[in-house]
Amino acid sequence: MRKMKETEIDLMLQHAGWATICTVNEDGTPYAVEATYFKDNDALGFMINPRGTTAKNIKARPSVLLKLTTSDGPMHNWAGVSLFGMGKMVTEAKAIGRGWDLLSAAMKTDYSAAKEKFIKSPEKSPFLRIAIEKRTGRCSARVNQEINWPYPWDKDAAESTLV
Repeated sequence: MRKMKETEIDLMLQHAGWATICTVNEDGTPYAVEATYFKDNDALGFMINPRGTTAKNIKARPSVLLKLTTSDGPMHNWAGVSLFGMGKMVTEAKAIGRGWDLLSAAMKTDYSAAKEKFIKSPEKSPFLRIAIEKRTGRCSARVNQEINWPYPWDKDAAESTLV
């Protein structure tokens, strides 16, 4: 087991597609929910329930932990990334529209109806933007050994598309 390299964390971020959003409730207990993310410049974005627990927690306590994990079936090969940051519910109409466009691209789905709805009511925005402040990762590979990725992507092709 070893720490992941920054390039390996980038590769996982490029392809994992979803993360567990970990926040803290008012009484100090943890709360977690899984969601599809999209890249928004130097941050990650999510569309979540604007009246839900995650949104309420973010508004009161914006510190967030995002977890991305993967493993093969028997867990011989695994990787986990932790992203620490600050969350904010986005309420600017232009940014909300961009968020829906980014989610549409990430999920290869048309969200134009949702985009128009939330641009008209930005105070009800589901757009959670998390500015990442620290990244860490651990994997099953040994020191000086490549990760045997448990993802079904072509590692060489994926590395050539890193932004």
